[in-house]
Amino acid sequence: DISRSSTNDQADLTVDWDAVRYYDRNGAALSTTDGSRLVPIGATSVKNVRVTVDWSARGWGLDSAVLETEGSCRPGTPDPTPTSTSTSRP
Repeated sequence: DISRSSTNDQADLTVDWDAVRYYDRNGAALSTTDGSRLVPIGATSVKNVRVTVDWSARGWGLDSAVLETEGSCRPGTPDPTPTSTSTSRP
């Protein structure tokens, strides 16, 4: 989980990465490591992005709010193949 504070530290924001699922252009689920924040190669959409907003520290008596959203994403691309550099020695 990632925790962040809202503007003026009015609330704590937490992202639940364990629920996030990525899909390819054909709608097939792509495997990821649970809790990974890396977009897998070929991902074109993401679902189950859950963000919790918690105001309890402020003492306002407000319940936490949970937003679950989804959307499109750019396909991840493979890491470039490293190129070897050779040096010649006399």
